[in-house]
Amino acid sequence: MKRIFTTLKEKWPEYLLEILVITIGILGAFALNNWNESRKQGIEERALYSQLLLDYEANLEQLNQKIELHRACVTSGFAVLEAMDNQKGDLDSVLMHLSVQSIDVTFDPIINDLNSSGKINLISNPELNRLVSNWSSELAALKEMELMWQGRVYGQFLSLLMEMGIERDVQSKFWDIDNIHTDWLLDKEIAEFIPMTKSRKPPDLQAILTNKKLESIVAHGVVMNQGAIEQSLALKTRIERTISLLKEKIES
Repeated sequence: MKRIFTTLKEKWPEYLLEILVITIGILGAFALNNWNESRKQGIEERALYSQLLLDYEANLEQLNQKIELHRACVTSGFAVLEAMDNQKGDLDSVLMHLSVQSIDVTFDPIINDLNSSGKINLISNPELNRLVSNWSSELAALKEMELMWQGRVYGQFLSLLMEMGIERDVQSKFWDIDNIHTDWLLDKEIAEFIPMTKSRKPPDLQAILTNKKLESIVAHGVVMNQGAIEQSLALKTRIERTISLLKEKIES
């Protein structure tokens, strides 16, 4: 035992140095590992921001197009109602505005699955994290209105046009509107269609202008589209804020 204490007394600086070297080595390894993990997370985070930016910019572009379509539906709806109020109008113009009322306006955005995948934790900015996390729920109100609109178009409006015998003439005017029929295409450069021709027996303008059921459906469509515009504008504000924050993170 005495020999051990003597050895320690003589060599304690050497032992202390060895312990110090080992300790520094362990701490250095931990620091290097943490730095490497932080670096990998930073690379993954920046890649995520870049992908999200592309997604949200695409969503914003599509949403802007849908807002314009909703506005076209509102404008055309009011034009039809004005012709009904005045009990006069141009047949071709009335048919064209009715054709716009048959547009099925739906917003089909890119939806990420960051919450389920756990990647949402990579987003360190609290506001950005909240905006991305709530993206799916923010769409709910607009999607609900779109489903109601689809029911109105396919369940009421088109059925009434067929009942009145004017569906062919209404659809023939739809193809006369520049570019409007390509606004929902995935690739606008690829559009193949054969325009619908008019019926040989023109519709009765007065029968159209005095149809109370048609008036009610058009009025309902105006209100629904105005509501969809308000919801879309609120969603647009959130998308624009998300894009701004993503750009800040990418450029920082």
